[in-house]
Amino acid sequence: MKNIFHFFFVCVVHFCFGQNPYFHTIDKASGLPSHSVYDIFQDHEGFMWFATNKGICKYDGSKFISYTSDQQSSVAGSTISEDRYGRIWYCNFDGYLYYVENGKLRTFNQPETIGYFKYGIIQDDLYLIQKNKLLIYDLKTLKGAASHKIEGEKVYFTFSDDSHFYVLSDYLYVFSGKKLYSKYNVPEDLKKNYRSAIIQKSEQGLIIVSKERKFYYLFTNGKFTEKKFPSEISFIQNVSFVDGKNWISSTKGIYRLDTSKKNEPIVHYFPDHNISSIYKDRQGNYWVSTINQGLLLIEDFHSKFFSIPSKPVLLEVSGNQLMISSEKDELILYSLKDNHFQKVYAGNSNHSIYQMLADDDLKNIFFTSSSFKILKNFNKVQTDASTAVKEIRKIDHKYYSFAASGICGIFRMDNSGPSIWDGIYRSLETPDVQFSEIGFLKYCNGKSTAYNPYNQNIYYATNVGLFSRTLKGQKELFFENKRLYISKLAGYKDHVFALSTNGKIYTLSRDNTIRNFQVPDEIKEESVYKIKVIGNSLFLFGENTLFEYDLINKSFRKTLANTNNLDVSDVALHNGQVIFATSKGLLITERKTTERTVIPKFIINRILVNNKVPDKNELKNLDNSQNTIEILFSVLSYVPSQKPEVFYRINDHKWKLFEEENRSLILNSLSPGNYKIDFRTKTGSHFSDIYPVKFTISKPFWLKAGFIIPVILLFFIFFYLLFRFRINKIRKQNQLLLDRVSLEKNLNQSKLKAIKSQMNPHFFYNALNTIQAYVLSNEKKLAINYLSKFSLLTRTILEMSEKEWVTLSEEIRTTELYLEIEKARFNNDFEYEIFVDENIDTDNQKIPSMLLQPFVENAVKHGLLHKKNEKKLLIHFQREERNIEIRIDDNGIGRKKSRELNLIKTKKHKSFATDAVQQRIDLLNLNNKNMIRLSYTDKINDAGNATGTTVIIKIPLE
Repeated sequence: MKNIFHFFFVCVVHFCFGQNPYFHTIDKASGLPSHSVYDIFQDHEGFMWFATNKGICKYDGSKFISYTSDQQSSVAGSTISEDRYGRIWYCNFDGYLYYVENGKLRTFNQPETIGYFKYGIIQDDLYLIQKNKLLIYDLKTLKGAASHKIEGEKVYFTFSDDSHFYVLSDYLYVFSGKKLYSKYNVPEDLKKNYRSAIIQKSEQGLIIVSKERKFYYLFTNGKFTEKKFPSEISFIQNVSFVDGKNWISSTKGIYRLDTSKKNEPIVHYFPDHNISSIYKDRQGNYWVSTINQGLLLIEDFHSKFFSIPSKPVLLEVSGNQLMISSEKDELILYSLKDNHFQKVYAGNSNHSIYQMLADDDLKNIFFTSSSFKILKNFNKVQTDASTAVKEIRKIDHKYYSFAASGICGIFRMDNSGPSIWDGIYRSLETPDVQFSEIGFLKYCNGKSTAYNPYNQNIYYATNVGLFSRTLKGQKELFFENKRLYISKLAGYKDHVFALSTNGKIYTLSRDNTIRNFQVPDEIKEESVYKIKVIGNSLFLFGENTLFEYDLINKSFRKTLANTNNLDVSDVALHNGQVIFATSKGLLITERKTTERTVIPKFIINRILVNNKVPDKNELKNLDNSQNTIEILFSVLSYVPSQKPEVFYRINDHKWKLFEEENRSLILNSLSPGNYKIDFRTKTGSHFSDIYPVKFTISKPFWLKAGFIIPVILLFFIFFYLLFRFRINKIRKQNQLLLDRVSLEKNLNQSKLKAIKSQMNPHFFYNALNTIQAYVLSNEKKLAINYLSKFSLLTRTILEMSEKEWVTLSEEIRTTELYLEIEKARFNNDFEYEIFVDENIDTDNQKIPSMLLQPFVENAVKHGLLHKKNEKKLLIHFQREERNIEIRIDDNGIGRKKSRELNLIKTKKHKSFATDAVQQRIDLLNLNNKNMIRLSYTDKINDAGNATGTTVIIKIPLE
């Protein structure tokens, strides 16, 4: 064999570490204001409080809130406590008291101090030491309630428990309520040698220690008894009482002392830490404060943690021995019995030993770093092969299977005794080997191997699939007709677990049937990258959690959480203990059969409405403008191995998950209505109770019934009035249409009357008589001329009857024809004249048709016809501003005389009525914006006799 050399190991190499439990550090990197912490306290809600060099702060497991005030003489202090009113008190090292109330640090009004001494809070009483006296205050009013004299030159220490306040001076004073309960003489040795005394309760009464003495006093039943510490203790800074034992904080760690047991050894932790205090919270965690290294959070003091110089990678247990491979090409042997380490191999390659297998008695150790080696009896490397062996599994006393880069097969370690694999080995054995190996699979990258003794199958996981090798041959195994890519194999009794490269787990039964291995949803959410079988347990290595599956009871549980913090690379079991190889060292804990699950407490810190804190009752009825809600909350969980998830839902809708460090919910521009915001937490598979927040955003006034109903009524009234208005408007429009139709009808009737007035039987009778007279008198020309005029007038009247408006020239021509025909009736004593101003455009200016004819007819028939002598009719058209004035003037008998004559003829003749003319003008005026005006003037001479009539018609210009 090549590269065989002797290795001389160091027989016993002790790593100088005490049996410290595993702890989590909380320091400035975590948000702690200062690395110097002096006191620890947990309030009734569950918040942790710390007195630091930068003042007092509150912690909810996620963030710190510091409280300071401008009135502080100094910020560093200690002695945190809570009164029954929820105020958090602490005392600075100048001796002044402060308390946190409603999120603000307030200064307690007290006399000048005599330096730092612990105060006491018991029920409603606050105890405060002063020079030569003790002051007792009422916590409800924060006013003085009692005062007691303290004898002696000096006060050494003060202390309070749940029922008594103690003052150590020349006497030991015990106060209860506002009265002195008892007073005891103090031994002279105590007064002389315990000038820097510290008092704390213990299982046997009070324990009194001095910061620099090896002795302490027990005060029990009124007696002082001096005792010696079991071992040397350095400078004492504080004494605590936790788990029924006294914990002594010193500059060189913390000591656990049980005063109730004789010869009980004192246990020393964290010798390299300057400890100031220890506290146990209600979730079972231990908090240790240090002077210069922040806080140490410990889940379990029964655990052991060893920091190894090189990171441990793999673990193998044999009896009481633990073999550890490291990332620096080392093998370290740890004695589980007496807790000491020794190196058994140290290579020079500085490669990580990523594969290791040890015989039950550790005589042979197979490991791979830069090369594959076999270490025999801790002192001799028998084999040093260049093959990159990834995994080895024992087949029987003689053979081992191996998976390596480029080849998978078996190799022989012992030549004695027969084996069922001898025949195959001899058939494939070749002289050119490195460690007595033969290959079953070549030109592939082997990743893992396992052996099932129940069916004598060797399994190989490779980059080209999963293969099974038996005495009869080999074959590839498929799942649902698909090739499997497996990264890790682990055998258990008659079946094998297989982890695929994508994190799925399969089981291979004795007949090589492959099935899915069902895991809980919690594991499915994580990416499993490694599996390992130890005894009856299957360990699954997830990204954040190490799970254990009980192969007997078929149950899962968490073994260790936050492996991303510890970076667990391997696990081993030994006598009820679990051993973890972590990035920080070797962690040994008690193996628990049940998972420790602490349901975190959910607390609503503040509710902001539009960035302001509302009154208590204001949330019940917020204004519609108060629609931006911010809910600030805390999730009190201090178990580092558990990271709770926080969910919320709105009005019973779907649950939503908060981001990991988010501790507020902001709801913007909410609509009016009732809201119920539910919160709950989840730790592992456990859900907390639901925490509801309810509030109501009222509707704006315009959406309330008191506003909507009147608006609806007004709306209906408006639409009713609008409806009525529209109906009336339609009625008026219809009436206008009816009026227009009536107007047109009346106009047509008036026109017909005008036509009738010109074409009535008397007019035709008179015209025909005139024509007959001309014929009889043989005046043919006159008869023809008269007849021509009569026919032209008749045709003109018929044409004009079809028009609403006619030009002024047409009206004048028609009037002239009428007058010419009427003139023939008279005996040459009738004359007429028509005058038209030059500035009137008679061809374009229009007037209502047949408008002048009735007035001309009245002048002729009623004014001139009955007049004797000369008869004259004058018609004058002239322009006046925006009007045409038509003046019809006659020298007849006048209207009065005419009416008298008409009354006589009423039964015989019905003339054109003046009121019909006026009616037509009224109708024309209704249909036009501009008005036609009509006026009559009766002419009278000096003697009072009628001399004619003047009619004036004013027609607006177009």
